[in-house]
Amino acid sequence: MGPTTSQRPSGGLVRLHGKTLILIDDALGPSDRAAILAKALGGFELDQIYLPPFVRAAIRRGGNTEVLEPRPLARTRRQPPDDE
Repeated sequence: MGPTTSQRPSGGLVRLHGKTLILIDDALGPSDRAAILAKALGGFELDQIYLPPFVRAAIRRGGNTEVLEPRPLARTRRQPPDDE
């Protein structure tokens, strides 16, 4: 029996023809994509590269981080039309 959808690989670090690649399933949401990328980058020496503290912390945690979804800056209520 083959893997179910929940067991399907969703991405990670791959070596192909001598090149290192990070593959990420494009059907995943932003949080899952960020976690896969952080986990894959955790295997590299990144001390000589500037990374924002939040990114470096996420990589050290192995991708266990929550990425916030974009939200609207302001919400407005629809005004009822004037019946004048």
